[in-house]
Amino acid sequence: ELAKNMLFMDPPEHDQHRALIGRRFTPKQVGKMEAEVRQLCAGFLDPFVGSSGFDYVQDFGALVPMMVICAFMGIPQEDRNAIRRLADAMVHRDEGEEHGSLQIQMIAARYFEGALAIREFEPRDDFITELITAQLTLEDGSRRSLTQLERQQMLGLVTGGGNETVARALSWAGALLAEHPDQRQ
Repeated sequence: ELAKNMLFMDPPEHDQHRALIGRRFTPKQVGKMEAEVRQLCAGFLDPFVGSSGFDYVQDFGALVPMMVICAFMGIPQEDRNAIRRLADAMVHRDEGEEHGSLQIQMIAARYFEGALAIREFEPRDDFITELITAQLTLEDGSRRSLTQLERQQMLGLVTGGGNETVARALSWAGALLAEHPDQRQ
């Protein structure tokens, strides 16, 4: 079974798949996570209160985004750090290497396959469950569910995008605020 990654789709197909993610990123949905995100950030930062300093990127900026995206997706707390390391490994490239490790991609696919299977029998209020129940409206007006492969690819895309882009943005924001303490204040 072949399925295209949403990044390589054209409208209207791209728009339909993107809307599945967008429904979970409304102000109301994001607001539901505020307390959890604040607690998460405090948990990473509190150990450094009163210390002589810490590596903002390594100890905070590179950790928080994946933990938040895992919470958004519905990844159990005990799996989140492993998923973060897996996401890092999926985008890692040694010099001259064009493609990531197929073994790492297969591990991620198996994890997401299992998470989807669990939600089939135990639905929750999370993005994984939403992918199981999601319906795409086709050009002819008919509707269809996502295939299993489309669901797995969507989870991989959200994992990678949430990890890579937000970690970099958060880290750059920290660097800029360090250079401009008046703005940080």
